[in-house]
Amino acid sequence: MVDGFDARAMAYAAPAVAAELHIPTSDFGLVFGASSFGSLTGVLAQGPLGDKFGRKSVMLAVFLLVGAASLPNVQATRLDELITLRFLAGLGLDGTLPNLFAITAEYTPRRRRSTFVTAMFCGVPLGSMLGGSSAANFCQKYCIKSRE
Repeated sequence: MVDGFDARAMAYAAPAVAAELHIPTSDFGLVFGASSFGSLTGVLAQGPLGDKFGRKSVMLAVFLLVGAASLPNVQATRLDELITLRFLAGLGLDGTLPNLFAITAEYTPRRRRSTFVTAMFCGVPLGSMLGGSSAANFCQKYCIKSRE
């Protein structure tokens, strides 16, 4: 859910962030692309790393990476910083999915395994929905009033 929330909330925040950093909104395609490329790289790399070093260890390291990349986002002052931080956050957030699904499948009783794994797959779209709706509500309450 956090991954989906992160992606949608950033989409709504992009115009305000672009204005704050004096960056054209069209350049934010690079930010979203970096996040998606980080996600792709993370998914492909972390499954094998989890097999080699242990799923829990890799996930813990990745969550530390996500925290270390997400917190400085608010301090970014240039486009290249934002691109790098979003790549690292994407690398971590989506990269955990193969290990998370594997852990869920390994620890869930056989009779409920398909239900739990399916529920795990629903988390990203659910987080997207929550991220989009909460960002829209926030902007409706605060962004529009500040323009009046």
